[in-house]
Amino acid sequence: MTKSDVRLSLASSASAGLLVRFLTYPFDTIKARLQIDRPWIPQPASSKNVRTIAVNLRSLFRGLLVAIVGSVPAFTLYLSSYEMLKQSLEQSPFSHSVACSPFVLNMIAGLGAESISTLLWVPLDVVRQHQQIALPIAYPHTHSNLSHVLHSVYHGPHGTQPSVMNFYSGVDATLHSFDPYSAVYFGVYDLLKTNLLSWSMQRHNADGDRSTSFAEHMETAPVFFASGAIAACVTNPLDLVKLRLQMGVVKSVHQGFVTVIQDHGVKGLWKGCAARVAQASPSAAISIVFYEQFKLLYRCLFFFFECAPVSRDKSQNG
Repeated sequence: MTKSDVRLSLASSASAGLLVRFLTYPFDTIKARLQIDRPWIPQPASSKNVRTIAVNLRSLFRGLLVAIVGSVPAFTLYLSSYEMLKQSLEQSPFSHSVACSPFVLNMIAGLGAESISTLLWVPLDVVRQHQQIALPIAYPHTHSNLSHVLHSVYHGPHGTQPSVMNFYSGVDATLHSFDPYSAVYFGVYDLLKTNLLSWSMQRHNADGDRSTSFAEHMETAPVFFASGAIAACVTNPLDLVKLRLQMGVVKSVHQGFVTVIQDHGVKGLWKGCAARVAQASPSAAISIVFYEQFKLLYRCLFFFFECAPVSRDKSQNG
């Protein structure tokens, strides 16, 4: 992977991550509140006026600043790691083995990318989710202020165990939740991308249509949307337990599963699933489509700025 490829991947993934996080953030907040057994919008008796309703709706964006500031480097690390791991695997002897199909290769790259980016995702998730869950009107003991959240997380759920490692609460559940999601998603994504884009290009060529890129990716976006929805639904129980671990509600993955099943039955493991799918599906489709588009845009920009000085020098010498 050349230096230019690295820059292109970093810029594209950062831009796509920023856009996706902003567009889908309210659904992520709703999902978190449903999974932690809190109303997605608090409804006190006084919430009949427009101002109060506006404040409640605005609370769905609580923690967005942390998410945006943190998700840009995290998402950049995630997609860039995927690209680098994929290229490394393709160039390794392993890629020529019988067991290594493109599907398996991309699953491994996705799994590795998620594991690497967890170093940034977990602290970000812990802080962001504390802000999302905080409902001072209905739950006076909760705080959405960033300084309060950082202090609360650092000192632990009961305020007696100060440690930086508290920011990595639920890291094992995070790996169990997002690693399978990324592995399956990227495996299916690359498989569908290869086959569907090939079919699309053949169709356009047969029709004499030379349109490329954006139209082609938009045609495959619904498939990525469906892939994201399936992966999000399947891994929802792990995501639910991960959130409860990070919020200090339970102390282990096993306790998380047992507690949820005892309180709500097996169906309780899918609390917030609809909101998670509503957040993950467009995220999956938008992030991939716009990642590809940003790559094209930045490739043109990089080419222009790299060639512009050469053109100026030639004109001056001439």
